[in-house]
Amino acid sequence: MLAYACPYCGQPLDIEINVNFQTQRIREKDYSHWRYVDFFPYIKENEIITLGEGWTPLVKFSNNLHFKLESSNPTGSFKDRGSTTLISAIHRQAEKTKGRVTEDSSGNAGASIAAYCARARLDASIFVPSTVSGPKFNQIKFYGTPVVKISGSRSKVAEEAQKAGQNGFYIGHLYHPLFRDGIRTLSYEIAEQSGWSAPERIYLPVSAGTLLLGVLYGFKHLLDSNVIDKMPRLIACQTRQVSPL
Repeated sequence: MLAYACPYCGQPLDIEINVNFQTQRIREKDYSHWRYVDFFPYIKENEIITLGEGWTPLVKFSNNLHFKLESSNPTGSFKDRGSTTLISAIHRQAEKTKGRVTEDSSGNAGASIAAYCARARLDASIFVPSTVSGPKFNQIKFYGTPVVKISGSRSKVAEEAQKAGQNGFYIGHLYHPLFRDGIRTLSYEIAEQSGWSAPERIYLPVSAGTLLLGVLYGFKHLLDSNVIDKMPRLIACQTRQVSPL
């Protein structure tokens, strides 16, 4: 659960879900990310770490345009879907070994991981670029998690977090498959709130692409389970200033 890369080739790991999506298995009285807990077989219900994330509003703006309001998640972004899944899966193992967990982030993910680590009472450090914005830096610190500023490129920040994690556990959201896998619930919610039909197109803000991959895997799971009959067209949107894809 704590591994994020193949020990032989070093490539990122992936998650295979060997359970079909069935609408009758939704926890209908749970209006959160965890209404879909049955489709996360590696999560034990009594070990879930939650702040009430998920089931965000899908607001109709016009006849053919809707907005999914992910800013209503506990720390203000979709990253909470990945954080609740990742921390729920690994916190018991991290507690037993008493290792510090490390994460690298330029903002939203760092705040989210910090919040869920605080909820789970995990010893954690968040590594950030020295140029991190004031509000995001303050939000991370608000949760009581130590923050380490690193000068240099974004990849340098990740390298330092990985080094620090050698004596504990590196759970970087860009690499850890459980974080990315948690974003599947965004697809489930969009489909459910749309009457189990896939939208024609979905526009997604992306940086490194965890949101894009999570939504892709979620809709593919629904398609493979015959819950929807077509895939939406996913359109990734980036600023010219920050466009790693």
